[in-house]
Amino acid sequence: MLPRRPDQRFVPFVLAIAVLAVVACDDDHAGDPPAKYEVPMQTGAYWPRFRRTARGSGFTPRLPGWAQSEVWSFDTGKGIFSSPVIDKDGTIYIGSANAVFYALHADGTVKWQRQLGELVDSAAVIGQDGTIYVGSGDGNLYAFAADGSIKWKFQPRGGAFITWFEGNVVMGRDGTLYAGNDDFHLYAVDPDTGREKWAYKVGDQIWSAAAVGPDGKLYFGSNDLTLHSVDPAAAAADPAAAQKNAVRWRFAAKGSVVSSPLVTKDGIVVAGSFDGYAYGVDAKTGKQLWSLPTREHIYASAAEGPDGTVYLPSADGTLYALDPKTGSVKWTFDILDPIRSSPAVDGSGTIYFGAGDGRLYAVNPDGTRRWSFDTSSDDRNDLNASPALGKDAIIIAGEEGKVWSIPYDYCIRKRDDTRCNTEKKEDLADEGAGLYVLTPGGASIATESTEIAAGESLALRLVVRAGGNTVDAAIDPTSLRVDLTPAVPHTIDVASDGSFFVIVPVTAFEPDTSYSIDVRGDYLTDGKRNGNRVIGGKRTGNFRHRLTVKARPKALSTFPLASSDDRVPVLNLSRLAAPNPTLLPSYNQIGFDFMNLLIGIIEHDSASGRALAWVVAGARDENNNVIVDSSSDQRILFPMVGTISGSELVLESSSFGVEFGGVSVPLERLRIGASLDGKGNSTAMSVFASTTCSKVEFYGVLLQVAGLCNPISDQMIVNGTALLAAAPRGGDRPKDLGAAEPVISAPQAQQDGSVSVTLQGPLPDRNHVVSLLVLDAQGAPMKLPYSTGTKNERDAAGRVTRVTLSTGQSAIPAGSTVIVLHDLFPLARFTTK
Repeated sequence: MLPRRPDQRFVPFVLAIAVLAVVACDDDHAGDPPAKYEVPMQTGAYWPRFRRTARGSGFTPRLPGWAQSEVWSFDTGKGIFSSPVIDKDGTIYIGSANAVFYALHADGTVKWQRQLGELVDSAAVIGQDGTIYVGSGDGNLYAFAADGSIKWKFQPRGGAFITWFEGNVVMGRDGTLYAGNDDFHLYAVDPDTGREKWAYKVGDQIWSAAAVGPDGKLYFGSNDLTLHSVDPAAAAADPAAAQKNAVRWRFAAKGSVVSSPLVTKDGIVVAGSFDGYAYGVDAKTGKQLWSLPTREHIYASAAEGPDGTVYLPSADGTLYALDPKTGSVKWTFDILDPIRSSPAVDGSGTIYFGAGDGRLYAVNPDGTRRWSFDTSSDDRNDLNASPALGKDAIIIAGEEGKVWSIPYDYCIRKRDDTRCNTEKKEDLADEGAGLYVLTPGGASIATESTEIAAGESLALRLVVRAGGNTVDAAIDPTSLRVDLTPAVPHTIDVASDGSFFVIVPVTAFEPDTSYSIDVRGDYLTDGKRNGNRVIGGKRTGNFRHRLTVKARPKALSTFPLASSDDRVPVLNLSRLAAPNPTLLPSYNQIGFDFMNLLIGIIEHDSASGRALAWVVAGARDENNNVIVDSSSDQRILFPMVGTISGSELVLESSSFGVEFGGVSVPLERLRIGASLDGKGNSTAMSVFASTTCSKVEFYGVLLQVAGLCNPISDQMIVNGTALLAAAPRGGDRPKDLGAAEPVISAPQAQQDGSVSVTLQGPLPDRNHVVSLLVLDAQGAPMKLPYSTGTKNERDAAGRVTRVTLSTGQSAIPAGSTVIVLHDLFPLARFTTK
């Protein structure tokens, strides 16, 4: 029999008695076997809800010994933002961006799975009778029986852009379910019938899971920049007047509050905000007791250790250990990449959390590393979900799409596993300013040489350390100098917060060529802070970095996808990730992951490499194949131009608007660079985009307030990655379909211009989209509102009869080319007179 963890073999008897006393007097903590929870969650469940306890403590008193089990992972194929919960038998419940909700046995095999109507990024709660309640992006709150059958579905009131359940569902003292929805309501739902008891409306979406105080009062955050406290008894007494009677207090922050509150044993509500501050608020009055600024926004939720210490990570890459009464910092543990995973704490005080570097960390109560385990197999490695502590292992999931089971102290037992690190100190220098290569997937790498695909952009990140701590510092863009040898035409774009910059080649680097890059500049500290936005600062120091970059050789000399008179090559861009700026994935990572964009190569000159592409939104059919999204809200239509040279592809668009989730986003620039293999799949890919924040519909002001936009230029730059693969559908010529000459209406003072084309022959059914692309006399796409200005007229059977493109106040000059596209195939071309 193996001993307990080495540092616990000689725990003083008095300390052990003290721990037992704490557990005995706090009935929201479960023992081993777990005691009954103070709310009617399943007795004996190891982790029955997000943050485990009603107060949202993220704590279990278990003192886990060394488990003999091994590491396993289960691949869902799509990113995971949902956090796991675990029942009394060790069954794990979790959702994925593939729109499937899973029940996994403790060994990682599937017990059952249910395909839902949209992605699942909420955490479930397990009822006393074993019923599993979980919200979905399809707008339903589900009740599943233990065998996976649906007991009931609850739908919200609606009235907003979307009705996703992104707020994790929790349970109150009488068993009532509480779940926040994107329609701005917190819903109280009967667990037996699925009927609404009452609803409480706030000013924006609710992603925060409510904490339930010992007196039954609720505490939750919202994107309306507010921490709310509600009295459910008052709401239930008069549901029609819940909006008036239930409110206890509101605490205003300067950023979204998506962090799920912790109610400490001393009655202090602790929550973080996207304004970069952690707050301690009196649970009775809503009065602020303290605040702590961090260097970035806070997505994660706080945990409470057995001695009352509060642990709260920030997206600045630091875990903060705080005194709950004063907010003073006891210690910090720094990593390079963002932390969005909410920590879990075991009975010994060990803190577990996932991170943006793909590692699960176990940190000792004194702030030193106990061990870390690297789950990464590629660049998409963020562990954004929060860990659940099971009987023998920690369960966690992440962006790569895998659910992981890592036994307690596996890395101490298996020190030879290269995924493990048992060094106590942080992986950072104590002093100095340096640049790190920022991969498209968001990982920070300390290196003096790297390889990239010829079409990739190159991002570099500034990290400043002093006294063993990471300093809040920003690149001074006026001092930044970048020299490339040999010279390459390029642009330099600096992030609004000065944390990173991107070198974007105008076309591409030369394959199989090494480049020397010399970077130097000054950095600023002590900038003026307003929420998460920092302006100005004083020059404190400088940095210099010399980097050798090798552009990989071409994998292929010819483009791997064939074209003909009856078919154009189509690529599917999927699993888009936008890790930088850091705040962006906190708002929409799983939404990007779920997207599919179909890219049709409608022109390609193999001699010059020039390429013209047309992009439409994609959707998955009942067989999980990606097809053109022909739904009425399909609003992604735009051209891209660039070069294709063998396996190397670079495509770019400029000044075209697209719609995401009903919001218009004008992209000044969108650039993708990829290296394709013989099947047309990407082996490396980078995505770069920029937009003017004030032009973004509805959310533009919020982007500015959040500090995502340059205070001078109002530009937001985005650096990321995606997957690219050959798509079998969307690029074929439709049989016998034709088009009449376009009818062009010139713009008038009070009326927009337009181009209209009537279709002839067998008309496209409701599963297809017809669009128009206009090229100027030089063959370049005209800057027209393709996404927002395209309209398909359909007959009673849903067949497309006519397509019209509004040209706004732009006239179509003679000699222009109008291309009629059926899905992604260029059906007809007309030259205007």
